[in-house]
Amino acid sequence: MIKEHIKNILNQEPSRNDGITLKQLELREKELNIILPNALKEYYNTVGNISLFMDGFNHFATPNEWQIVDNKLLFLEENQAVVYWAVELKEPFKLYETTNLSKPIWDKVSYSLEGFLEMMLYFQTIMSGQFKFSAMWEWNADELLTAIQKSWDCRLHYEELAVYQKDNTLALCLFNEENQIFLTSRDEDFFKRLMDKYQFCKL
Repeated sequence: MIKEHIKNILNQEPSRNDGITLKQLELREKELNIILPNALKEYYNTVGNISLFMDGFNHFATPNEWQIVDNKLLFLEENQAVVYWAVELKEPFKLYETTNLSKPIWDKVSYSLEGFLEMMLYFQTIMSGQFKFSAMWEWNADELLTAIQKSWDCRLHYEELAVYQKDNTLALCLFNEENQIFLTSRDEDFFKRLMDKYQFCKL
């Protein structure tokens, strides 16, 4: 499934060189005496050499940077080093986050590891500014949400967020008090039409 999401984002299939080889990952597993969850191994094996997905906004640790903390594998750091994510190294590989690595208090994340990693592909892309045109909407977004939900393709949907795509444009919708929408696009004309109609703020 992860390859389908990458194709949606990049308009091309990932190549063999885009990922870290299984041999390298298995060597690091042996060094740390761990067994990686399949979803995390697939992520690194598929996009471990693509900076957009590894470092576009948040920082995915390289295999050499992996740390074991409280029997969890620490693999992701928020872009301002405020939040850290780790996965438990036993079935069912539950996902946790903390804001303090010296004395961590772990909060369980509601996503499955697989769902979290799929979401992160889009989050990294949208928040990175990798596409030429980016904007944010943070007011009453009912009209815009309705338009997006009606005619855009839904790539991911969870209780608190969803990702939609229309051709070369991605929208991350956060369902909170403000109903924020983050937009990124390669299509200047389409982007300008959305800006004019809905008064986005450029990022």
